[in-house]
Amino acid sequence: FVSRKLLSTFHNNSITMERRQDFAESSGVGSSSISSPDGSGECDACHPFQSRKKRQATLDAYLVQSVCQQDPEGTFEALQQGANPNAQADEGMNVIHFASLYGNANLLHALIEHNADTNLLCSGSGLSPLHFAVLMGHAASVRILLEEGFADPNIASSLSARTPLQIAVTVPRPESVQIAETLIAFGADVMVLEDDDLNLLHVCGNDPLMVKLLVDSGVSPTARSKTDLTPLHLACLNGNLTKVKALVELGVGVNDDCSTDDGIRSPLHCACDGGHIDVVRYLVEEQDADPFCKDRNGKLPIHQACKMKHKRIVDFFLNACEIFPDTPDSNGNTCLHWVCRKVHNVDTSVVYNLAGSLLHRMPSIINIANLEGQTALHHASFWSANLCQILVECWDADLTKKDRTGQTPLLLAARHADVGDSTASYLAGMTVELHPSRVNDTDNMGWTALHWASFRYDERLIRILLEVGADANVSSVYGRRPLHLVGRFQIPTGLYQRDLHLDSVLDKSIVFQSRTVTNESVQALLEAGADSIASDHRGDLPFFLAATTGSVNDTYQMMRAATGKGLFNNLASQMADE
Repeated sequence: FVSRKLLSTFHNNSITMERRQDFAESSGVGSSSISSPDGSGECDACHPFQSRKKRQATLDAYLVQSVCQQDPEGTFEALQQGANPNAQADEGMNVIHFASLYGNANLLHALIEHNADTNLLCSGSGLSPLHFAVLMGHAASVRILLEEGFADPNIASSLSARTPLQIAVTVPRPESVQIAETLIAFGADVMVLEDDDLNLLHVCGNDPLMVKLLVDSGVSPTARSKTDLTPLHLACLNGNLTKVKALVELGVGVNDDCSTDDGIRSPLHCACDGGHIDVVRYLVEEQDADPFCKDRNGKLPIHQACKMKHKRIVDFFLNACEIFPDTPDSNGNTCLHWVCRKVHNVDTSVVYNLAGSLLHRMPSIINIANLEGQTALHHASFWSANLCQILVECWDADLTKKDRTGQTPLLLAARHADVGDSTASYLAGMTVELHPSRVNDTDNMGWTALHWASFRYDERLIRILLEVGADANVSSVYGRRPLHLVGRFQIPTGLYQRDLHLDSVLDKSIVFQSRTVTNESVQALLEAGADSIASDHRGDLPFFLAATTGSVNDTYQMMRAATGKGLFNNLASQMADE
């Protein structure tokens, strides 16, 4: 709420004030001759060139000095002589901001008595005096500002738009509950919402007394944010066990979401998502939270824990709740499916360990397919060669299993894995070793792994597939071969990942852009016997497509290959005959 620079000013103002002290003493302010700016004891009339503006500035400087040094006598004296009670100090703060920040009741009394503006917003931090008093935990100052200064309890920061009550419930200070009580008593709005429709119970700390105060004041403990989270959900997600217990003791049900058809995840799902085993144990063992409650995607809490790779929680469910590794979600995914799905920023060794643990318990889950026809190996093929190696070489995962779109793990890896990733390379090698005839398996579009590698312009994978025996002349359903596809198109983000019939999409060239491809990829396909005069269902030859993208080198290379096969001789003969 307060900038580092501002806090630095607050803690080191003694140096700044010493300079002001020198200035004040040289001007005579604060001495017995305060009515005479030059210290001579003479009035302004004796010095017509001494401006009132300068005298006002001198008085204001003396007031700032007195407030920042917490000198009530100097403060009162400066105010009595006409100092501006709203005089500005440093960092856009006025004297009343400093008085509130210090929590000095005497200073506040003096400033309020001289009509200081208690709702003045600091131009630097956007906070009011009430915000500062709340932030620093000065309960007495809060009451003074409200009672004597008539400060607005609902004034919002000009930067964060947060009210003093919103700050009070989130600042972990012993005085916070008392301050919140005072603010509410003076009319603070308890229904105020933060971003994403979070209410005060969503954002408050873990003090049970604060939780009770807010509930007693009318804040709903079951209100949902824009992301469908209640305060209990959020407390479970953040692992705030003390707050979880406080909400439960106030009557919030841990299974309320399980009795509806909304598909909203339960607090137990949230605890599993965050990896908080202590909260999970409390909910299940002490509050009978339902471990079989499904979220909107049909996942059980254990599936959420598997997705996020929280092994201790997974082990707890398996050991204490009679849940088995093959227990499916609504889409047929087992625990192993979720463990093998990619999640960013997770230690891969944790994934390997958790997958091995599940398979040791139940080896038969290795080749169970979900409703999409995909096994755990299909999921692993999106992102991890090492995980694929563990599943294949240690647990005999089926390399030839096809999903509902006809894709094997190798085809999925060629389609989805990052360009340059070794997953597809590993799967290609193992497929050739264990099932030599299956390296040219096609999906429902008739595309092989080589088609996908060519389509995605993965030059390294193209060469690896050709080296292990991939056929460069397999035709798709639309008659297209890898040479028709290599480097031809730049796909809009994510399009290749969707279950589209891309051969039909390719006919709509407006969604694609040309992309330069190196001669090495084309040369590799040609050297492997790719037919340069094979036409697709529209009659297009590979170099036709190369020409449409403006790739001169590729067009020339393919035309040379086509010439070598007598294409233009045949055309010349046809023209002569005509």
